[in-house]
Amino acid sequence: MRAIAFDHDGTTLVGQIAIPEKRGPHPAVMVMHTAHGLSEMMRERVRRLSDLGYVAVATDMYGGGEYHTDPKSAGASMRPVMRSPTPMQVPWAGRA
Repeated sequence: MRAIAFDHDGTTLVGQIAIPEKRGPHPAVMVMHTAHGLSEMMRERVRRLSDLGYVAVATDMYGGGEYHTDPKSAGASMRPVMRSPTPMQVPWAGRA
């Protein structure tokens, strides 16, 4: 497993990616974190999915791989995301 970074709207999002050792192709899944951020539990899920043959990516909605142990600080990070979510632009959206 390794870190994978993307820049979005001035924020560097640092997730985790795990790729199976066996040669692919492989199906892929995204693991979304809780309001607390990218925890060790999410990283473990990514490892386990990779062991099962999936390319697994743990997302980072806050930036910098942020994780909160305190619910109040988690809420403070989550509020802006919920107030003004950026619509996901995908080329296949709306196709039948």
